[in-house]
Amino acid sequence: FAVPLLPAASQTALIGYVLAGLFMGVLAVGIARSTYLIEDLFEMLPVHWMWWPAIGGLAVGIVGLISPHTMGVGYDNIEHILSGNFLGTALLVFCVLKFISWSLALGSGTSGGTLAPIFTIGGGLGVLIGQGLNAAGLSVDVRMAGLVGMAACFAGASRALFASILFALEITGQFSTLLPLIAGCVAAFLVSAFLMRTTIMTEKLARRGMHVPSDYVATPPAS
Repeated sequence: FAVPLLPAASQTALIGYVLAGLFMGVLAVGIARSTYLIEDLFEMLPVHWMWWPAIGGLAVGIVGLISPHTMGVGYDNIEHILSGNFLGTALLVFCVLKFISWSLALGSGTSGGTLAPIFTIGGGLGVLIGQGLNAAGLSVDVRMAGLVGMAACFAGASRALFASILFALEITGQFSTLLPLIAGCVAAFLVSAFLMRTTIMTEKLARRGMHVPSDYVATPPAS
């Protein structure tokens, strides 16, 4: 991604990125749970399951007519978010519509990814949080807030903490982003671990009765 040069964060800004991470942790849990809630609602429909992807596709098409940028992978959207050119009400409406489109498609049983949509939604809401923090008197860079939001949302949803930090660091190539990323991603990870035992990746396995280990414990020696 074409990310502009980001300045090093001040101590005050780091506090803001921690607050952003806490919010993104709650958001990540909400995203995971609502996606599976939509899946449960599809199972309650009085039609054969083969029609579910068609219904999901129809919903995606309707949202796409309203906001064409919600269609596709959306890497261009991420670039606009990280450049600070996508702000305010327009960004909020886009994030809501993107979430509706993606969650309905995924909940309908359509094969789809989670990485790019979570990055897009998390990055957009990160920018909005950054704008809110600036309005509250905490001086943060909205572009950095977008990057932190993007990584923190994925860290909370997947609990792939180090992968989220390193990915965001790699796409910028700027070590000035390291401390904000650690602050935001660790905060989101802790909130997610406290509120949700599984992750967006493992919830379906748990629903099928499979044991998904989530705690890091020492393996007892064989007797």
